[in-house]
Amino acid sequence: MFHYAATNSELKKALTELEKIPITRQIQGAIKFHLKGVIPDAELHLYSYENAVSKYWVVVKPLLDFYHIYAASRGTVDGEEVDKFVSQILAAGHGIQAICSAKNGKAIGVPEIIFVYDKIREEDLDIILSVWQFGLEATKELIRLRAKYLPTVAIRTYSGKLAAFAMAREEGSIIGVNVLPEYRGKRLRDALFAKISHEIYEKFQILPIWGTETYNDTMIRWAPEVA
Repeated sequence: MFHYAATNSELKKALTELEKIPITRQIQGAIKFHLKGVIPDAELHLYSYENAVSKYWVVVKPLLDFYHIYAASRGTVDGEEVDKFVSQILAAGHGIQAICSAKNGKAIGVPEIIFVYDKIREEDLDIILSVWQFGLEATKELIRLRAKYLPTVAIRTYSGKLAAFAMAREEGSIIGVNVLPEYRGKRLRDALFAKISHEIYEKFQILPIWGTETYNDTMIRWAPEVA
């Protein structure tokens, strides 16, 4: 069932439910600040979607020319259900008219606007092999072995699609950094490096290193930005 919280009483009811889920503190904070009127006349739009086993929430918070989008879930995340939920949000249009199009109750160009961290999984291997162009270590067996014993990072859309990935080699260096073509231009590479570096250090107390082939122009151009 899809629901749009149109009143403060509905927001308070949703907040009470969200407060039972510790990992939803950011979305809780957004609702609390709105209810307190911290920024006068600021908008907040809360959507929820519930089925027999799961519930999802999305907050859209426009502020000047920026849009803050927060998401939370309870239960099992189902990609098809999430896609349906996002389509209904776009069709409703509250708070998002400037960043997407909706017409006749159907979403047009549903954007992948929410990303989450995960680890590389077995079902990712064929995709990884299809896009990893550099190095001789792009074999399914080697990636599977490293995913089992070493830190890996996958960035996914909220519906579960793989958007970017990176992994560690057994001496602590970072390899296989890649953002799938359709998700480039969103600074996901920066997020990959931050997360995989943290994972390597947490697991081995080793400051990770990274290098690239001299012919990998994309990474060479990017490196000075984060040096």
